[in-house]
Formats: sequence, C-alpha cells, structure tokens
Amino acid sequence: MEPDIFEQRVEVRMGRQQVLEENNLLRYRVLLDEAVLHRGVGGSMVMVAQIYKVLEAERNGKTTIQIIPFDVGANPAQDSNFVLLEFEGKLDISPIVFVEGLTGNQYLERSADIARYRETIEYLRDSALSPRDSVRYVNELREAYLGR
Repeated sequence: MEPDIFEQRVEVRMGRQQVLEENNLLRYRVLLDEAVLHRGVGGSMVMVAQIYKVLEAERNGKTTIQIIPFDVGANPAQDSNFVLLEFEGKLDISPIVFVEGLTGNQYLERSADIARYRETIEYLRDSALSPRDSVRYVNELREAYLGR
C-alpha cells in the first residue's frame, strides 16, 4: 500500500475515533469477527491499547460490542468491512452504508442496498456472542496479550 494512502486511512480512522469520543449523542454497535482480535497487528502492547479503547467505549455506554466467533464459520460479511449509518431525531437524512474497499470506498443509499446490509447485520448480531459474553471474552484476550 502506498504510504500516502496508508497515512490517509489512519487519519480518517483517528478522526472517526475523536468524533465518537467527543459526541455524547452518538451510539455505535460493533460486530467484530473473532479473527481481528487474534491478528496481533503492531504487537501485544498495541493490541492491549486497541482493546482498552473498545472496552472503554463500552463502559461509557457509547458502544455495544459483539464478537462473531470462529465457530460461526463463513458469514455474509467476511470479505467486507462496512458501516451502516443511521440518523435519528430531527435530522432528515436517509441511512447510508459505507463500504471500505482495497481500491476505493463506496457510499450506498438505495433502499434495496440498505435492506441487504440490515439483513446481514441482523444475521451477524444473531450469530454473535451476547454483549455481556463478548465483553468478557475481549477482557480475557486483553489479559492474554498482557501476559505475552
């Protein structure tokens, strides 16, 4: 990956984290494939820091975490990273799906696309560990990374 593209993606992700931390109205549901927790990107201490941030957001009531365990097998989202953005309140904004790709990103707004992604999210949520079990599991992994 080109260094400029890598740097741009890091900046976008950092900006997204900042918005989530600062805005008390935003809520975020995270459906994580178990594999991302075992892929020790950056080493043990980086993983501990990443996991700490996720757990902190959960403790602060900003995030609901659910882990999609290995034993679910293949799932409809295993080859894709996406975010379904839904807006409540006085904002008159339709839902949008943001799909991050290797060569570019997509923003999907058609109702048929939104429906398909909602269906996928429902399937993943129903296949995942409960929020309580997910937090417990993530804490166990954090401890394991601390012990390395």
